[in-house]
Amino acid sequence: MKKTLLIVLLAGLGLNASAQTSHANTLKLFKLMGTEKNANAMADNMKAMFSQTMAKADPKRAQEMSAIMASEIKTLAPKLIADMVPIYEKHFTARELQKYIDFYSTPEGQKMVNLGPVLQKEMMSSMMTKYIPEMQKRMAAKMLETKKK
Repeated sequence: MKKTLLIVLLAGLGLNASAQTSHANTLKLFKLMGTEKNANAMADNMKAMFSQTMAKADPKRAQEMSAIMASEIKTLAPKLIADMVPIYEKHFTARELQKYIDFYSTPEGQKMVNLGPVLQKEMMSSMMTKYIPEMQKRMAAKMLETKKK
């Protein structure tokens, strides 16, 4: 009986240590991926786009609102990262997480991380100029159509 209890206890400790290692590795991956830094950069990009979009109607209010929005996103980022840990651990094995850690530890991985905000800004700019105006027109037309019914 004592032997069985000892085995169960040791197995439980092993699982707990494994979960802690996985948790630590997930956080390490997020740090290597620049998750919080990229979220903050995304907030700044969104602030600029939002401000630019609203500037026509009310420039002062646009700056105030975009600053508030960016601040809220930056405050939310650490909370979202904490929520992401169990989600990543649910979908990725410890081995897979380690492979991502290995990649993001390389110069190529860090280049990807460092270019993330630049790529995102360029994609957002392209989207705002190429697709959003036409989408807004289609949405306005559909809303008018809906009102008529």
